[in-house]
Amino acid sequence: MIAYIWMLLAISSTFAIPAPAPNTFAIRLGSPKLKRSNTTQQPPSYAILPVSTRDNDNSWTAAIPVGTPPITVYLQVDTGSGATVVLAPYQPSLSQTMKKEPGDDITIEFASGFKVSGPLVRDVFRIGHITIPDYKFLAGTNITGEAPGNGILGLGIKSPIPSDITIGTPLLGIQLVKGGGGQLLFGGIDHSIIIGSITYEKQTVKDQWIIPLKLVFTSGGVELSADSRIKPNRPIESNGLIDSGSTVVYVDDELANAFYRTIPGYNISADGFYTIPCDIKVSTLPVVKLLINNREFPIPRADLVFEPTKENPKQCLGGIQGTQPDPNQWIIGDTFIKNYYVIFDRGEGQIGIAQRSDVKYD
Repeated sequence: MIAYIWMLLAISSTFAIPAPAPNTFAIRLGSPKLKRSNTTQQPPSYAILPVSTRDNDNSWTAAIPVGTPPITVYLQVDTGSGATVVLAPYQPSLSQTMKKEPGDDITIEFASGFKVSGPLVRDVFRIGHITIPDYKFLAGTNITGEAPGNGILGLGIKSPIPSDITIGTPLLGIQLVKGGGGQLLFGGIDHSIIIGSITYEKQTVKDQWIIPLKLVFTSGGVELSADSRIKPNRPIESNGLIDSGSTVVYVDDELANAFYRTIPGYNISADGFYTIPCDIKVSTLPVVKLLINNREFPIPRADLVFEPTKENPKQCLGGIQGTQPDPNQWIIGDTFIKNYYVIFDRGEGQIGIAQRSDVKYD
C-alpha cells in the first residue's frame, strides 16, 4: 500500500528507487525445503524471485521481464495492493504480445498525490522460471507526482499472480533482508532460513492481508499496550494490514504519542512525523513487541531509528509512526516485516510469521 510510504518523502532525505542494473540484486538463497514431485522431468513446483533494497530500506523491488521482446522493469513489492502497475521503460505499443483489455483508460490515485493512468493490458510476465503469458496490469502512460520507480508489483489478496502460477499450493513466502536482498517464494515455504515454529493467524478481512494483533512496548520495566492504560475503554487488540509496500509501522496517533513520550529527545516534525535523536543509544529505547496469536515477535530496537530528516539531520524518523486515525486499523510495514519470514496463505486465509536465521533479535 504505497500511499503511506510516499508521505515520508516530505521529510526524508532519500527514497529507494528501483535498481537500474541487475547486478544490484542478490542471488537467491538456498533451495527451499519443499515437497517435490517424483517425476523429475517436471519443472520445480515453486518460483523464486530475488528482491533488493537501497536507500535505508525504504522499499524492496523485484526485476521482472515484461512483454516481447522482454523489457526488465523494477517493481516495488507491495502486499497491500491488489493491482500491478508497470511504467516506463515498458511501452505497451512496442510489445508483440500485448493485448489491450476492452474499455477506456483507468486512473489510480494514491494519498501521496501520485496518480497514474493508462490502459489495462495483458502481456507476458516472467516470475523466476515461470512465464505467465497473459498477466493483466495497468500500463501507466501518464503519471503525476513522484512515481515508485518502474511501478508496483501488487501482491495483495486480490492479486492474480499466485493463482495464475499453477505451481503447487497458493502460498507466498517473503524474506526482506536489511540493506540488501531477499526473495519472494511463490508456491512454498523456505524452511532453510526459519528458526523454530511458524505462528499462523487467520485474516479478519476477506480481501486484504489483515490479521488481529497487539502492540506492546516496555520502557523502564513498565509495560504499556493499546488498552485502558492509554485510554479508557480502548480495545486491547487491533487489526494490522501486513504491508510490504509501507516503509514503517503505522499506528494511531494516541498510541504513537504514548510510545514516543518514553524516548528522551523525541520531536514531531513540521510534517507531523515522529523523530528521535539519530545518536540515541539504542539500548535505551523501549522494547517493542507485536503479539500475534499469543506469541511475541519483537522488533529489534536498532530498527526503531530510521533515516535522518531533511529539516534536521540530527533527528531521525522513527520506525513507528502515528498517522492512522482508526485505533482498530494499523499498518505493519517493513520495520517489522524485514525481521521475519512472512507467509501469505491464500488457500487457508491466514498469515504465518517465523523468526529467521539471518536476523539478530534483542
